[in-house]
Amino acid sequence: MVATLLVGCGGSANNKNDTNDDQAKDSPSADGEVVTLKWIAVGNGMPSNYDAWRENINAYMEDKIGVNIDVEIVSWGDWDNRRNVIVNSGEYFDILYTDMARYLSEVQLGAYLDITQLVQEKGIRSI
Repeated sequence: MVATLLVGCGGSANNKNDTNDDQAKDSPSADGEVVTLKWIAVGNGMPSNYDAWRENINAYMEDKIGVNIDVEIVSWGDWDNRRNVIVNSGEYFDILYTDMARYLSEVQLGAYLDITQLVQEKGIRSI
């Protein structure tokens, strides 16, 4: 889970500048603007109570950190194909489930935003 969150904030090298520009526009600001993060995960489909869960979690997270999430759950049977499309097409995402078998090759493809400098400048608590 931690690896998923750290490698998130993604986008491919193909749209890296666009992603950074979009994130800059969508950053929480002093005026209370709320950022919506796109989270793509694998599972057994969307839960039947997803809308109620999302409403509650977003209200909580909006209040605490100025963030909402929009989750897409991809079924296990479709995961390999969907994941390849996401990574190879440069589809925008903020958080993406990953595993060690794919992680290094996806880093080399530029699928994830390198947050090293951000962490060094701001510290992990600021991110």
